Amino acid sequence: MDINFDYNTDPVTGYVALSRVKRANAILILQAFSCEVFTKGKAQQPELMMKYMALGTVEERIFLISKTQESRRVADTDRAGVAKARKQEERAQKEKQAHAFAQQTLEKEAQQRQKECADGQEQA
Repeated sequence: MDINFDYNTDPVTGYVALSRVKRANAILILQAFSCEVFTKGKAQQPELMMKYMALGTVEERIFLISKTQESRRVADTDRAGVAKARKQEERAQKEKQAHAFAQQTLEKEAQQRQKECADGQEQA
């Protein structure tokens, strides 16, 4: 199930899809999703469409279209920020793993040198 919705998507779509699941192990979520879609309240898109259909003048329709495009830009910016944060987190995790590996390697080498020195002193 992919519930990584657009900012303008009605969250009811996700609620309906998730309400069909009876057991937690019976669902496969394809990718991480933002909880913001489910907490932002009422979706703007249906309301904007109804207003658009009710408008008569071209100027009023252009204004409504520009408002919709602005909300999409905000949503795209939010998604880009989340993706950037995710990449930074992954990079930090890889650096942490690399540091831990290097530290273990250095410790093993130090132990090996100590053992070699101790063996050398015993033979002397």
